[in-house]
Amino acid sequence: WSDSGDAFSTESTQWSDSDSDGYGDNNDPLAFQPDACPSTAGNSTLDRYGCLDGDGDGYSNPDANSQAHPFGSADAFLNDSTQWHDTDADGFGDNPAGNNPDSCPSEHGTSTGDRYGCPDGDGDGISDANDAFPTDPFRSGDNDGDGLDDALEDDCPTAWGDSTEDRFGCLDSDGDGWSDPTMNWNSTNGADAFPLDAT
Repeated sequence: WSDSGDAFSTESTQWSDSDSDGYGDNNDPLAFQPDACPSTAGNSTLDRYGCLDGDGDGYSNPDANSQAHPFGSADAFLNDSTQWHDTDADGFGDNPAGNNPDSCPSEHGTSTGDRYGCPDGDGDGISDANDAFPTDPFRSGDNDGDGLDDALEDDCPTAWGDSTEDRFGCLDSDGDGWSDPTMNWNSTNGADAFPLDAT
C-alpha cells in the first residue's frame, strides 16, 4: 500500500479504516489495535477497539457481537462512566470508587440502605449481614442486641434492657418489668421507684 493510499502509513499491520475512527480493518490477532466494529465509527479502547462507547469510559456498548459484562466484555453501565463491570449481574458496579459500588461484587444482592448489592432476604433495603431481623421487612436495627427494633420498639436503643411495663427494652435491674430510673426518666414518668426490689 502506497503511503498516500494507506490509512496507517507508519503501521505495517493496518492499511484501511472503513469507518474512519482511527482503528484498522485488519482484525488479525497480530494486527495493531484491530477495529472490532469496522463499519461503525467508535471510540472504545479497553474491551474492544473502535466500537461505540456512549459514556466515554473506554468500554464498548453491548451489541450483537459482545454482551454486557459478565456475559460478555462490553459495558454493563451504558450511562455511567464510573462503572463498567458487574460480576454478579445485580445492577451494582464492581468499581469501588464508582457510583453505587457493589459491596458484595461476587454475590448477587439488592440491598441499598446500608450497602449496595448485598443479599437482602426480606427486601427492606438493609443487607442480611447488617440486619438484626433478616426475615422481617419491617424491622432491621438492634444496636443493643435486646431483640427489639431500634426505631420501632426500643425506648433505649443504645443500652440492652428487658423492661416491658413503662418502657420497652430499657434496663430493669430487678426484673419486675418496670425500667430503672435514668436522668431523663424517673418514677414520675413511670420508671421503677424501687429498681432493686421486684416486689
